[in-house]
Amino acid sequence: MCCALAVPSSSVYRGALTWQAPLSWPKSFAPTATRCSRITVSGCLHLKSACSYIGDNTILVNRSWIESERLSGFELLDVPEEEPAAANALLLKDSVIIPASFPNTRTLLEQRGFDIRTVDVSELQKAEAGMTCCSLIFNAEAMATS
Repeated sequence: MCCALAVPSSSVYRGALTWQAPLSWPKSFAPTATRCSRITVSGCLHLKSACSYIGDNTILVNRSWIESERLSGFELLDVPEEEPAAANALLLKDSVIIPASFPNTRTLLEQRGFDIRTVDVSELQKAEAGMTCCSLIFNAEAMATS
């Protein structure tokens, strides 16, 4: 299993479990990316279960699940220890969407000035699914001009 973490720069990060062989990166996925970095994932199945870009040069992260050193250049905001799966968040415009089951993470993010929205995804969380797994994001403005 693997997934990508795209950030507003020229970089893309690809998660890979420790047993996976290296994979080539499809240039069609991120045509403007000048760098693709592999991050070893060891405590979960998906990179985005361990970290998510939440805006303002900040990545919400569970450092015990990934090689967080590879995310240098970003402010890393650790999820509360009692909510290890809370790093799977979704940035949509100026709001960060997180599961409703993580009240401590919500408080942490609100204290840092983030606009937080919550959604009950408790059934999906039983299979390590989170906000990014269940989202298809479209740029309606770009689609309207096409």
